[in-house]
Amino acid sequence: MKGQYLAVETVFVFGLGLMAAIGVITLFNQFKIGVLEDAEPQQAEIVSSKIENAMRGLSSVDGSDEDSTGYYRVDLPERIAGSDYSINMRNRKVILDVGSESYTRSVEGLNQYTLTGSASGGDVTVFKQRNQLGVRAR
Repeated sequence: MKGQYLAVETVFVFGLGLMAAIGVITLFNQFKIGVLEDAEPQQAEIVSSKIENAMRGLSSVDGSDEDSTGYYRVDLPERIAGSDYSINMRNRKVILDVGSESYTRSVEGLNQYTLTGSASGGDVTVFKQRNQLGVRAR
């Protein structure tokens, strides 16, 4: 009879330990999801800022020459807050599509240029070709 109690007690303790472990894992997973959700807009802002800074740098180089060309290679993260993303340039805006969200950054002061191009996350090339400023995959 004593052996049965020991077996039941062992199974009971193992079950409680397993439930505690599952609870801790679930809490950490929820914490991770919350952190990523909070970080996504900030990371999107940083990425679009890097692209805009590269465009502004290119616009100041040989700005008076209509045939001027140039490019910057910009190291961007492969993912934003754990999600793949794409970069689109149109209508004077840098648009980042991250998962189901879209982040838009208006680019002011570069009215003489047409913004063009798109790329997925990761390293990109920001280029200037005559009156165009754009982005493309490296």
